[in-house]
Amino acid sequence: MELVRSYTMIRQELKEKSIVILPHPRECSILKLHASEDPFTIFMDLGAVGSFIEEPRLGMTFPAVGYFGRNNLDLARKCVKSLPPLYNRLGITVGII
Repeated sequence: MELVRSYTMIRQELKEKSIVILPHPRECSILKLHASEDPFTIFMDLGAVGSFIEEPRLGMTFPAVGYFGRNNLDLARKCVKSLPPLYNRLGITVGII
């Protein structure tokens, strides 16, 4: 969640200063070492990602949340399937990077 807040603030600040334009969050993936063991934490992360991207993802070559390890990946996929339809329309996915 801190990543989401920080990215949004940094993106806006850099844009205002005309230093560089960072891509819109819908064009990004968030990378984590592995999925949490706790479904609540997974849901919180996925909800933050949904709020972060705001609009349907573009060029979904990579998942919205990518993991380097397979730990708890099946649990994360089950959590994604149980999300409200809005998240499906936004392109919230999880997978291995």
